[in-house]
Amino acid sequence: MHITQKRGKISGLPPVDEDEINMSVKFSESNLGRETRMENSLIRSNTKVQLETPQHGQLIASYPSAEALIHGKNAIIANKASLYMSHKHCQW
Repeated sequence: MHITQKRGKISGLPPVDEDEINMSVKFSESNLGRETRMENSLIRSNTKVQLETPQHGQLIASYPSAEALIHGKNAIIANKASLYMSHKHCQW
């Protein structure tokens, strides 16, 4: 994912250039990749939800669509990138 920034300074905020934004997004994508590998390890461990339990019903009811998963992944990346930038550039 490559992000571009419109030029313009918002009063009170530190300047952040395009390279910093792209670095934040790459960091977030890497972080999400590690989380995904951990989730895949749990899947491969053959952990299963027992049929006809409340947990099974919750799994069925809350299972996201493919489109929701894509939007969710992009939202997580954007959220982590902005958190990373705020920690790096907005220290008091």
